[in-house]
Amino acid sequence: MNLIEHAWFPLKKYVLDHYPELLDMGAGEDAVIALAKALVEAWNSLPDSLFHALIDSMPRRVKALYDAKGWHTKY
Repeated sequence: MNLIEHAWFPLKKYVLDHYPELLDMGAGEDAVIALAKALVEAWNSLPDSLFHALIDSMPRRVKALYDAKGWHTKY
């Protein structure tokens, strides 16, 4: 039900597509700083339409959850 979960894939894809060198930087302070900057850029690049679509999907999500009596849904 958490909409933000559906923003992780495009966020990760953007970072990996634009900053593949981050994969080999390790976990040092420089890598953390570079990753933080890349994530801010990636977040800012996500289109508003993604979030509008996620918000618009909430009635379907709530109905699916209700129909499943609180159990698992496709969301």
